[in-house]
Order: sequence, then C-alpha cells, then structure tokens
Amino acid sequence: MNIALDYDETYTADKVMWGSFIGSAQARGHKVTFVTFRPDYRPDLSGYNGDIREDAKTLGIDIVFTEGEQKSACFDADIWIFRPTHRLVTCGNSQPNDLNSDRSRYRPDLPA
Repeated sequence: MNIALDYDETYTADKVMWGSFIGSAQARGHKVTFVTFRPDYRPDLSGYNGDIREDAKTLGIDIVFTEGEQKSACFDADIWIFRPTHRLVTCGNSQPNDLNSDRSRYRPDLPA
C-alpha cells in the first residue's frame, strides 16, 4: 500500500509512535510518504523544512510538498493519515459539526 502521512500535528504529535508505525509498514512492504501542505522552499527562512527533511532521511521515506494545494491532487495514496479534521471532505449537505451531533446513532456508548 501507498500510505500518505501528514507531518505537522500528525507525525510531530508522537514521533516515536509514528516511527514504529513507519518501520512496521516498511517491513511489510508498504511505502510511507510525508505529504505536507508546506512549500518546498522559502528563501526568507534559512533552514526552512530542515525538520521534515531530517526526519524523512532518518526514516528512509520521501516527502511531497503540496505548497498549499489539496493533497489528493498532488499525491496518489491508498491510505491518508492526517490529524486536522477541518480539512476532511464532507459528504452531501453534511458539515463536520453535524457528524458529531448524531454520533450516538452509530456509537450508543457515546453521549449525543
């Protein structure tokens, strides 16, 4: 499988856990790639992207910089892993907050 992993607020939220995940995925023949909204280069910031480049090098994975474009338009993945829920695509007339208001229908153990 081709797995897209967001860097900021996803990988960076728990680098040890994600490092274990990436190692396990690679051992099973899957490819993990950092896919980030960041631009590849910022001439006004010396060392910009040094963090993601160093982590990718250590983990042995590639990076795709979408430069603010929708990630799915820049990369073809079988699985997308990213944390910021406000970037999820909604279905029909649903809005992200509407999904939480009706969650007890799917998970009766959770409050409505």
